[in-house]
Amino acid sequence: MTLRDLASHLGTGAQTAAAAVDTALTACATVGREYNAIVDQGLRPTAESTTLDDTARAAATAAGVRRDRGRPLSALDGVPFAIKDVIDLAGVTTTMGSRVAPEAPAASSARVVEKFEELGMVPVAKTTCHEHSYGIMGEESTHGKGVNPVRPGLLTGGSSYGSAIAVATGIVPVAIGTDTAGSVRVPAACAGITGLKPTFGLVPTEGVSPLSPSLDTVGFFTRTPTDMLTLWNELAAHVGWAPASDRGQGAVRLGVLTSELADNGGPWFDTFVRPTLQSLPGTELVAVDEEPFYFGRSAHVFAMIRGYETYQVHEPALQAGHRDFQPQVMRNLDNDASISHEDYSDALTELAELRRRAAEQLSPVDALVVPTLGTDPVEWEETTARTRDQLRLYTQLFNLLGWPALSVPVRFLDAEPAEAPSRFPASVQFVMGPGADADLVGLVARLAADPG
Repeated sequence: MTLRDLASHLGTGAQTAAAAVDTALTACATVGREYNAIVDQGLRPTAESTTLDDTARAAATAAGVRRDRGRPLSALDGVPFAIKDVIDLAGVTTTMGSRVAPEAPAASSARVVEKFEELGMVPVAKTTCHEHSYGIMGEESTHGKGVNPVRPGLLTGGSSYGSAIAVATGIVPVAIGTDTAGSVRVPAACAGITGLKPTFGLVPTEGVSPLSPSLDTVGFFTRTPTDMLTLWNELAAHVGWAPASDRGQGAVRLGVLTSELADNGGPWFDTFVRPTLQSLPGTELVAVDEEPFYFGRSAHVFAMIRGYETYQVHEPALQAGHRDFQPQVMRNLDNDASISHEDYSDALTELAELRRRAAEQLSPVDALVVPTLGTDPVEWEETTARTRDQLRLYTQLFNLLGWPALSVPVRFLDAEPAEAPSRFPASVQFVMGPGADADLVGLVARLAADPG
């Protein structure tokens, strides 16, 4: 059930919060295990899992009482949600998909979790993820790999793969993840759902395990753009963000940005995306020059910034003798150790110029439309280092820029999508300048045919 439909059913009394949460908890234990979306109880003390379930049921009961009295905290009071396991939930150990992780339960919840709970939403599970969020494919974790819900056997993307799968399989209608190089948008595209990376700094990161503090962003998963609109507006009403709207019929000028360096470049866009966008009433597509976006250099700039900051995060554990990270993560950290402060400073200088030049490209358009993935998902055994670089080629750019980006399957924009496409379903990012999150969410909801 979509978030919009569940909120409607809770509002009319057609469904109770207790039933919605019980359904989600059952799905966590069944579908969640089948697709490896939910952190296995064996990775934390049994008492913690029992406490989480009991706490969720008690919260659902309280939501039901509020609704019976006509005093819900929000339209989402009683809606279950899931949390990537690098984000703290009080009373539950944050494993981060790692052996190198806290040994005690979190004393308090992350601020973003508290914001959801202030709406009356109910946390029901922690979701699987790539170790310490340090991977865009999702292949290395004590949690194990997830199962792609669109086509089992293909990679899921990472690092927030469990949250994406939990929404795609209907375990929960909403999940929280983190995005440093595309870790919300990439798994959202691989799972065929909607993923939002907000403007850098908009969503608080207190209580979230860092990867690269100047790039880390907390983001959200929903099934459809309309669900994202529902979530956004409920949060906005309670935290002071600008509300979005799906109303308005003015012309929309979309700047098409692709890169010759990507497998999914201009020809891919023209074949799998352009026909759908051109069919949307009032939509004009214009080409955007890729040169100011530094695709040939942005990967290097990103690697220097993320690598330097990530090593600072993990240096204390390494100096204490902890080297039991997953193999690729350990290799990454060893490489990060060689990045000098001068390298980091040079990358920040280059980033400032990238931001200046990229911002100039926004003025002629209402939004950019960009492929989400630089290459389509492949079978796990076919992945290479190039697969990793291609997956994040487009997404990491907007972490560097700090701009909001919303990934949506193209079929959600098509009133008559293909029932069974012969290739992996395409997704694109819609992007606006920093702080334009509400306009972005509203625009994409307006453009979406939203098949539900």
